[in-house]
Amino acid sequence: MPSHTEAAAAVDLLSESMLELWQERDPFRAAPFGYPAAARLLPQYGESAVERRRHALTSLAAQARAVSEEGLDPQRRLTREILIEQSESAAQLMAADTEVFTVNLPREFSAASVVRGMTKTAVVDEQSGLAYLARLRQLPAFLDTDLGLLDRGVAEGRAPLRRPLEVTLAELDGHLSTELGDDPLLGVLRGEWDGAAAWRDAAERVVAEIVRPALARFTSRVRQAVLPEARGDDRPGLCWIPRGEEAYAAFLREEITLPVDPLRLHEEGLATMAEIGAELSRLGRAVLGESDPAAIVERLRSDLSLAYTSGEDALAAAAASMADVEAALPGFFARELPHCEVAAMPAATAKHYGGGQYMPGAADGSRSGVFYINTTGTRFRHEVRGMVTGGAVPGSHVFWSYAFAADVPAFRRVAFVPAFVKGWASYGGRLALEMGQFSDPLEELGFWAKQAVNAARQVVDTGVHAKGWTRDAALGYLIAHTALSQRDAETELSRLIAMPGEGPIFAFGGRQIAAARAEAEAALGAAFDLGRFHDHLLRDGAMPLATMRARMTEWARSTATA
Repeated sequence: MPSHTEAAAAVDLLSESMLELWQERDPFRAAPFGYPAAARLLPQYGESAVERRRHALTSLAAQARAVSEEGLDPQRRLTREILIEQSESAAQLMAADTEVFTVNLPREFSAASVVRGMTKTAVVDEQSGLAYLARLRQLPAFLDTDLGLLDRGVAEGRAPLRRPLEVTLAELDGHLSTELGDDPLLGVLRGEWDGAAAWRDAAERVVAEIVRPALARFTSRVRQAVLPEARGDDRPGLCWIPRGEEAYAAFLREEITLPVDPLRLHEEGLATMAEIGAELSRLGRAVLGESDPAAIVERLRSDLSLAYTSGEDALAAAAASMADVEAALPGFFARELPHCEVAAMPAATAKHYGGGQYMPGAADGSRSGVFYINTTGTRFRHEVRGMVTGGAVPGSHVFWSYAFAADVPAFRRVAFVPAFVKGWASYGGRLALEMGQFSDPLEELGFWAKQAVNAARQVVDTGVHAKGWTRDAALGYLIAHTALSQRDAETELSRLIAMPGEGPIFAFGGRQIAAARAEAEAALGAAFDLGRFHDHLLRDGAMPLATMRARMTEWARSTATA
C-alpha cells in the first residue's frame, strides 16, 4: 500500500497532468488566465488527438480512484474528488463524438469562433508575437481537421445545423472580403519593440500565403458538401440525430455534475417559471398597471419610455450599480474583494452577445475582471442592475476573485465546473436582492424578469434536446416568458442549441447552493454567519455539486460543535 507521502505526491502529479490537459483542450481560455504556453496552441480535435486525450483522462480518473483517501489532508481529498469527476465527465463527452455535428457560432471550437478568438489576441512584445505566429501557422491544419469532422458527421447522419453553418460562412466570407492590410488577423499588434515591423511583415506573409487560402478552401467545401445535408430549424435538438440521447446525457453530466433526468429538469423549469410569473404579476400590477406576466414582459421588452436614451447612459448606470453593490459587500463576505471594472463591450463581440458579458481577470491577480455591457441597440432601465449583480458582483466576479486566490492546485483555480460557477451567478443575483440592491420597484421587476430568463433556459434546453422542439417553438417560448428582445432571444437560443446542457445550470446550480445554505442555517440557528458560509463555500474554487453539498454539511456540523 502506498505511504501517505506517496499518496499525496500522486495527487499532486495528477493535478499537474490535469492542468496540462485543460490547457490543451481550451487554450483560448487558458492563455488569458495566465498560462502563456497556451498562447501558442489551437484546439486539437482530430480523431487521434481526441482519442489520445480521452485515454489520458480515463487513465487519470483510474489513477485518482486508486489513491486511497486515508491519510490525505483535506485539500488533497477534495482535489482527488474533483479530479475524478472532471476527468470522467470529460472522457464521457469525448466518447460521445460531438464535434462532428456541432458548428454553431457560439461553440468555442468552430472555425469562425477560433478565427474570431485569434483576433482578440494582443501582441505586445516579441514573445507574444512569436506565440501568435505559431497559432497562425496552425490555423490551416485546424480548418482541415474541422472539415474532416463535418464530412464524417454528414456521412454518419449526424450533420450540423443549416442556420449556424450559414452564419459561420457569412462571417468567414466577410473576413475574406477585406483587403490584406485590413485583415482582422493582422490587427492584433498592440505594442512596439525592435522587431515589430519585421513581425508584421512575417504575419502578413503567413496570412496571405497560408491562412486565407485555407479559409477559402474551408468555405468552399462546406458550401459544396456540408450545407446541402445540414439539418433545418425543424430539428435543432440532439434527440434528432443518431446517438443524440447519449450525447445529451454526456453534456448534462459535464455541465451539472449530478445524475439528472432531462424530462424531470423540463418539468422543474416549468414549475419555477410559474413561481416567477406570480412575482412578475405582483410587481407588474404596482409598477406598470399590468398583472398578466405575458403583458408585463412585453412592456419590459418594448416600452421605450423604460429605456436609456443612449448606450453611454446604460454604461453609466452599470458603473453606478457596480459602485452600489460593491459598497454593500462587507458583512456578506468574510474578506475584502477586488474591484470589478465596467466597460463598453467591443463592437466585434457585441454582435454575438446579449446585454452583458463578464471576463475574469488573470489567475495571478495581475489583471482584474471586467464586466462588459453591450451598448449597441436598446438597453432598458430595469435590466442593467440585474446584469451587473448576477454577471459580476456578487455573482461571477466574486466567484473568480475567490477562485484565483485559493491555495489549491492550479487546475482547481481555473476549473470551470459549470453548474457551480453559473449556479453561483444565479445565487449571487438573488443575494443582491437580499442585500437591498433592488429598492427601485422597476429594477426589482427587472430582477424577476432576469430570473425568468434562467428558468426559460432550463425549459428550452431540455425542450429542444430531449423533447424535440423546433427552433420556432423554442423562440416562441423565450419571447412569451422573458423580456429578451427578439435579437437577444435569438442569440440566447443559438447558444442553447449550440451548447446542450448549459441551459439548466444557472437555475439548477443556484438552487443547490441555496439548499446548502438553508441546511446550514437550520443546523446552526442563531450561530449561522452568512459571511463565513460564503467564505467557506468559495474559498476552494469550483467543485462538483455533490461534493459542495457534502462539504458544506460538514462545515455546518464542525461549526456547531466548535
